[in-house]
Amino acid sequence: MLPACGPPSVLPPAPPPQTPAQLERWRTPPPLAAEPQLELRGELQRVALGNGLHVTVLTRAESPSTVVRLWVPSASEEGEGPLVAVAEMLRAGTHVEPGGLLVNPRLGESAIGIYTGRKGTEFEWQVLPRASRQAVSLLGQFVLHPTFELDELKIRRQRELAIIENYSRSFLRVNDVARSALPGVVVPPPDRAAARVLELSREEVQHLYRCAMRPEGAELVIVGPVASEAALGWARRAFADWQPGARSKETGCARPAPPADGVTAPLQEPLVQLLSGSRGEPYLFMALPGPARESDDFLVFELLSRVLQDREQGSAQALRHAGTSAGIDVEVSSDYVGFSLLELRGQVEASGVRRALQALVLDIRRLEQDLTETELDTAKRRWTAQYVHGLRNDQVLAASVAWELTRGRSPEAVYAWPQTLRAIDLERCRQVARRWLSSAQPSIVVGSPPSRMSENLGFPATVRRLTWTLRAPHGE
Repeated sequence: MLPACGPPSVLPPAPPPQTPAQLERWRTPPPLAAEPQLELRGELQRVALGNGLHVTVLTRAESPSTVVRLWVPSASEEGEGPLVAVAEMLRAGTHVEPGGLLVNPRLGESAIGIYTGRKGTEFEWQVLPRASRQAVSLLGQFVLHPTFELDELKIRRQRELAIIENYSRSFLRVNDVARSALPGVVVPPPDRAAARVLELSREEVQHLYRCAMRPEGAELVIVGPVASEAALGWARRAFADWQPGARSKETGCARPAPPADGVTAPLQEPLVQLLSGSRGEPYLFMALPGPARESDDFLVFELLSRVLQDREQGSAQALRHAGTSAGIDVEVSSDYVGFSLLELRGQVEASGVRRALQALVLDIRRLEQDLTETELDTAKRRWTAQYVHGLRNDQVLAASVAWELTRGRSPEAVYAWPQTLRAIDLERCRQVARRWLSSAQPSIVVGSPPSRMSENLGFPATVRRLTWTLRAPHGE
């Protein structure tokens, strides 16, 4: 029998509204204090093996997991080509099925992550502390002695077909149309790359892999509650058989050919391509060249991108008035060889496309003059807080170490990073903005542009009209 219901509860009366003077204290933040000196250093060891592989171990006794991260610069590729498919087959402790990845719970909660791009192939695996030695050993086994199963190859072929179909209808296609108009950027057609994957035999997969996976310049980073000497011993044993050059004296390894159909001349004025035939609200994507990640300008350049993202005036304010539906995101893409790209993207209501383009171009070119100490300080504080907070996570710390190594820096640079960022002053930012932004000639694509959009954009530009097709955009 259910108990009898009690009397209904009575809420207390609402508090009286506060006066503007009382509310003002919530609107006025406390004054900024000086940034404290941060001591982030931990136990770190780094050794070079005789085959060219470097191993870095960061011991963190309090870590709940171990992260093993390997970067192989020789295994690089543009787009979704055969090497991407080959690398994707290398997953230890997991099994790939049509429904997804199955993970061995004795090793950890997640499958190994594998990414192949212009800067090489990266493997990242987060495992339980008790599986640390086994994870390093397994990584060495499937990097040096992979077993390519026919079932895995068939699954990858089907995924390539799905990638083509999804790419042909996505914003990624719009982005690549803009990028490919800039010098040094080559975007292989996905249908051509997938056709090569569909034709791969098991023997061709093995040959391609042996040619690409070389230890020269490779970096292995281990972060977790592991003794450094023990972890270095695991790495030496796991990768002892990795020989420089093509493994097993492989013959017939083709050298990477330079891009044959890429743009070589920089733009003389902004290029705006109106890509009709896609769906939804107009989508803007803008890209312009920046310094390589190895450059001394790079950190300053990325800081400027964060200023652009955070600004309360300029394009941010203009785009709000223009009717953005999701805002404009700004980031730096740095996986290109010899340069980076500053990229801005977002969706805009049809009535605001022209004003949005004007605001974005103007904001970038005027940053040298408009940049203030206040917004620079705000961007540095926010970025520092994010960075320091992220270093508590083993995956973030391992990625940060690997990032510095790919820039030609030492792993200790992760600990000096906050002081390096803090030392960047307004004049240095203006120098970098003058060099890379003040005379920028960006490549811009507008997906789903308004049907009556005028080619008079309010600033000098080359305007092209394209039609969206499944194979490639065609000029009208």
